Formats: sequence, structure tokens, C-alpha cells
Amino acid sequence: KSQVTSFKNKKRRVVDRDNWIVVENTHEPIIDRETWDRCQSRARRNCGRESKKTNSISLFAGLLRCEDCGSKLVFTFKPRKKGPSVGSYRCSCYNNNGNHACTHHYIQENTLSAFVLRDIQIHATLVKADRERITQQLLAGINNAQQNSMKQIDKQLRDAESREAAIDENIKQLYEDKCEGKLPESIFQKLLNGYLAEQAELSKTINKIRDQQNEVKIENCDINQWMDTISGYMDVKKLDRTSVVELIDTITIGEGRMVNGKRRQDITINYRFIGNLIEHAKEDII
Repeated sequence: KSQVTSFKNKKRRVVDRDNWIVVENTHEPIIDRETWDRCQSRARRNCGRESKKTNSISLFAGLLRCEDCGSKLVFTFKPRKKGPSVGSYRCSCYNNNGNHACTHHYIQENTLSAFVLRDIQIHATLVKADRERITQQLLAGINNAQQNSMKQIDKQLRDAESREAAIDENIKQLYEDKCEGKLPESIFQKLLNGYLAEQAELSKTINKIRDQQNEVKIENCDINQWMDTISGYMDVKKLDRTSVVELIDTITIGEGRMVNGKRRQDITINYRFIGNLIEHAKEDII
């Protein structure tokens, strides 16, 4: 992660992540890799900051996404002179840049909490009632989702590798033109540096795409783990931070709109391991 500038200068500097030297499996692990990855994933999801006004992490901190711009939703809390104080969320892009960048996507925390709790209870009831059917439904949905994702990822990989091969040929041709005197040294260096820079970026892109290929696959054990987890929430009356982080990956919040004089809003819950494959949890909130 860091290195000294030289053997004479002991001052350390940060190394780009792409240049890290990682040597795995050099020590006997205390826990298995699957448990480690699961804990790290949970820690990343549970890294919301405390609200200065409530001195605690809000219920959905770090989990909410704007349906339109993809930004996170931030928590706000305003005490009321009359009635109980209510926390709410709105798009951080709107919060920082105004309505020319996005709209507020405002939603109250108690409204969202009630919706999420009801959806969790519905899913828990379905799993309890017919686990085998839900398993098959999930597997079918996962297979379709994986196939679609893999097609897109494979195309990106083919395009990147094709461009990388073309650059190799272009560099080879550059050297031949230079040796034959067809290309001045200054132009040769300029073109070569451009190709080398593009090639370095392509190499990073290809590595990222290959990592995505490995992440797409969802195992049957993940489905069973999700079912075991959510089935315990059928009779839960109130959500807490621990249960939300344990069950949910992200929640997408749409912009509120008026329909026939009533306020309606789209919400999509993406559960851990399965996303929203049982059903798109988009419902109207009045």
C-alpha cells in the first residue's frame, strides 16, 4: 500500500491500488474465506455516519439510492414544535447541487420503515409457506439474470481485448514505419505514448471485467442462507439497524408524484444474495 521513494529517502508514499503486490495464502487462516468476505461485505454496508442531531446511525444509512441519478440518499432530522420529530431522506446530488442536477426524492423514515417491514414479512411468509417453490422461482430468476449479465460482460471483454490486440498491431506498424524512415521521431514518440497509455487503461478495464465475471455467479447456498435469515423475521414488529443490514443490499427510491390527488412513490428493495428476484418490490406509498 505504500513504499519508500528510494533507499536514500525513507519518506513513504501511497501506491495506487493497481500497483499493489498481493501475496495470498501465506498463513493458515483463522476463519474461512467465505466467512471473511461476508463479514467484510457487512462491514462496508454498515459504515454509515452518525447523525449529529440524533447521535446515531440512521436506520437506512448507506443503503438508499436515487432512482434517477444513482446517488446516495442522505438523512435529515428536523425537530418539530408540535408533534413528534421525523427523520427523512433525500437525494445527495440534489442536496449538494440543487434541482438542476436532480430532484429531492424525499421520503420520511417512518414511511419507508413501514413499507420495508411489510415487504420483509411478506417474503418471510412466502418462504415459510412454500420454500421449495420459492427456491425454484429464485433459481430460474437468477439463471436469467446471470445469463443477461454475462452476455453484457462478455461483450465488454471481447471489445476490450479486440482493441488491445489492435493496439499491439498499431505499435508494431509504428516501429516498422520508423525503421523505414516513414515516420519522424517526434511523431513516433507521441503516437507510441498515446497507444501505451490506452493499453494500460485497457489492461485495468479487462481485469475489472474479469472480476465482474467472477462476481456474477450466485450459489444455491446463498439462496438457502437468505431463506434461513428472512424466515426468522415473519413476526418482527419493528426494524432495527442490524436487521436492515443483514437482509438488504440497497433500496432504490423514486421521485414522489401526484396521481389523482394522492402522493405516490416507487421503491425497489434489493435483498442480499437475491436482489429483487421474487418480485419487484415496487409499490405505491400514499
